[in-house]
Amino acid sequence: MTNSVLAKIRVLCTLRRTLSRHGDILAARRLWQGRPGGDLVKLHPRALRGEPVLCRPNTTDWQTFLDVFIHQYHMPRHELSEPTCIVDLGANAGYTAAHFASAFPGAKVIAVEMDHANWQLAVANVRPWRDRVIVVNVGVWSVDGEAMYAGRRQDGYHILEGSGPPNPACREPLEARRVAVKTIDSLVCENHVQAIDYMKVDIEGAEKQVLLDGPTDWLDRVSLLQIEVHPSAQDSWDDMVAVLRRKDLACSKDTKHWHTIIATRMQGHP
Repeated sequence: MTNSVLAKIRVLCTLRRTLSRHGDILAARRLWQGRPGGDLVKLHPRALRGEPVLCRPNTTDWQTFLDVFIHQYHMPRHELSEPTCIVDLGANAGYTAAHFASAFPGAKVIAVEMDHANWQLAVANVRPWRDRVIVVNVGVWSVDGEAMYAGRRQDGYHILEGSGPPNPACREPLEARRVAVKTIDSLVCENHVQAIDYMKVDIEGAEKQVLLDGPTDWLDRVSLLQIEVHPSAQDSWDDMVAVLRRKDLACSKDTKHWHTIIATRMQGHP
């Protein structure tokens, strides 16, 4: 067999393990082969126990779907004992929030997504759990207010520092959009959150401003935190870890996803 044939077989085997309905394989092929077409594709991941999610063709939704339902980078590395509150910062198409809701049926999930189109899809994808999942359409930043954001990919929208227009010399053909932004302190207060069992942070570089420039009282409420550190924030890794440690969080580098910080509440501290 050729390498291309073996690769296709591996993909099909993986999809059969991931999807709960045989007909989903044909639908998924349209996504993985990048076939044109504007209709949303419905898939039924086993991880959601029969509930469907929607994917947009010719977007990054397919790669995000694979990352969530196969690699599961977003899931906590430490066991959660009956969590009651999970916060998902950078919810994208809502697959992570849906998985949290399905995996932890006693938890309220607060998901935050900056891009309006992503937010709309996320709202649709968490509809089976709408009684305990809220999706907020704001950006996460170091201050409350408004900012500009841009990006080439649906999974890569990022806030432009200084809230100014895109740099014309930038290699990316960016179309800037304006969005309301909030600090994590504001988000947890507005949603009446007293304690956070688990928080996933994937906010495309804004983690640097949030931890180093913004208020950090919210960290006192968190028991387990996973922060994906993007290239624009890599130079501040040690500074961010120092902030977390000052809040009595023990930090380590994720072995499953090398540029992720895992921060765990130290025993004996609230």
